[in-house]
Amino acid sequence: FWSSKVEAEYPDESANAVIRVSDLLRARRVEYDDSVGSRRADRHGVTVGIDVAGSETGDESVVRGRRGPRLLAQATTRLSDPEEIEDWLVGQVSATFAAQSAQVDADGIGFGFVSALRRRCRGASVTAIRSSATPHDLVTYLNCRAEMWWQLRDRLRKAGDDQLDFSAMDDATAAQLLAVRRTPNAKGKIQIESKDELRKRLGRSPDLADAVVYSFYEPPRARIRVLGA
Repeated sequence: FWSSKVEAEYPDESANAVIRVSDLLRARRVEYDDSVGSRRADRHGVTVGIDVAGSETGDESVVRGRRGPRLLAQATTRLSDPEEIEDWLVGQVSATFAAQSAQVDADGIGFGFVSALRRRCRGASVTAIRSSATPHDLVTYLNCRAEMWWQLRDRLRKAGDDQLDFSAMDDATAAQLLAVRRTPNAKGKIQIESKDELRKRLGRSPDLADAVVYSFYEPPRARIRVLGA
């Protein structure tokens, strides 16, 4: 960030970083006309990515919004009581963001809140995301976590009309996005550091970054076979 903001130079890229510094900087600067970006974003409903931690002192629960290509605000809390967390999540999805869809990390304690959000957030489609699940592209990725992160990497590398707008992103979230690394895989598949590995290496979990990844994840559409075709 010093190289880009003070010295006006792109810093060197880490060979095993998932998100490239130059791509993230370009998305934060938003090179296209803002009025065009607003019209592109307004065509879409709001989607939120949710990472639930349930801790008063450690990791944060995060709700991050996005509208089409445009990243929106985020909300965080360190509530630990399940009922309070549920009420907070419902309030964020339904009132604060008025989201049409919510994508929830269901590998951890977030799994227990999926059904509650589906029941109480009547206007939103709630999807449970399992990072450890089998990816749609079995040849390329080790698991769904790798597929989600690499999908965001590919989208950030696009420019022009397809460029993402991350102008609302804070430095803490950007730093977490840049911290995630690709790790070696014996079968040649794309593998991303797990949350546990990151927590050991960095001393914290990438909750802010994961919420961004969840909000932008778009599972590949299933192919429908037409009978008689």
